Amino acid sequence: MDNTGVALSLTGAFEGYDLGLYFADTYIDKSYLENDTLQFDNKSKMLGVAYNQVVDSYLFKGEIAYFDQIKYTNVADTKSRTDVLLGFEYSGITDGSLSYEFAYRVIDDYDSNIYAKNNAWKNKREYQQVVRFTQSYLNQTLDLLATLSVFGKDTQDGGSARVSMDYAIDDQTSISGGLIDYLGGDSLALDANKENDRIFVKISRFF
Repeated sequence: MDNTGVALSLTGAFEGYDLGLYFADTYIDKSYLENDTLQFDNKSKMLGVAYNQVVDSYLFKGEIAYFDQIKYTNVADTKSRTDVLLGFEYSGITDGSLSYEFAYRVIDDYDSNIYAKNNAWKNKREYQQVVRFTQSYLNQTLDLLATLSVFGKDTQDGGSARVSMDYAIDDQTSISGGLIDYLGGDSLALDANKENDRIFVKISRFF
């Protein structure tokens, strides 16, 4: 039972908007070192609220989540973290959409030891902006997805840019491909990946 997690959600859909309340008691995707051994038992409780509202061709959304008891390498006490997300999606484009999201994450009672390689050089405050564009062509058999993600209050920390296309040859076969460009910056964790750009191709066949 020690490895068991639980997640609960309560959502309501109303005229023009919806509201969600969330709770989770699960392991988060963050390892840490203890006595020179990599540990994965980073269990945290999460409380969150999400709100979405439709106005004409726009979807506006906001989320806030609170995580407790997060473990970091070389930090004696667990820390809590608060995440806030605001954004919108515009769907007034024929067979396409454009979205923007701004995320703000803050570690409460920050310890300077958190800013280390084993903790991915985490600062007390983290800012992220994401712009995403989607468009379908050729009777919706060819899909384009372009995403730009940047970190830092003034986008100075780095990020990534990704462009991919997916083409449905027929009902059973599709081919997709694209590229990812990792952007260097002031963040030591992100700057370390700036030479790891990727080109990918995938063929899928359903039987």
